[in-house]
Amino acid sequence: MPVELHTRLANEATLVIIKVPYTIQNKIYRQLVIRPDILWNRYTYYWEMPVELHTRLANEATLVIIKGDLNYRRLLGDRLWPPSTPVEEAIPYFPTAFVSFRTMKSNPVVGIPVDIVTKLEKEDPKWRYNGKRGTIQSVLPSTSISK
Repeated sequence: MPVELHTRLANEATLVIIKVPYTIQNKIYRQLVIRPDILWNRYTYYWEMPVELHTRLANEATLVIIKGDLNYRRLLGDRLWPPSTPVEEAIPYFPTAFVSFRTMKSNPVVGIPVDIVTKLEKEDPKWRYNGKRGTIQSVLPSTSISK
């Protein structure tokens, strides 16, 4: 079944809209599993996750969805990496594929090309934390596309 994919440029950010047939949606919903763990409610960096959770994610999770500025900061350890640092380089320790969604409300950020950073610094010195922008970033294994 084909999946319609539309992209458009909006405020210099690419917006991707995916229209998925209902039968595919049903399969996705049946495969979505929410695993509670006390780690998600604590303020600890994700590289400090307990070994048992790390192992469980590595063995059982296909994709972890990380939402929000605080959780993004937990991924980066609240460190001020150069913004152009590749996400994979800044977060090599995460045990499985992940996607991170956030509205930018703090300084830590990675994965932004140098030319965009330069432009943003000139246009809006508070671009990293004024809440006007957001990021959707992922680290996915190359095999996930072919499956």
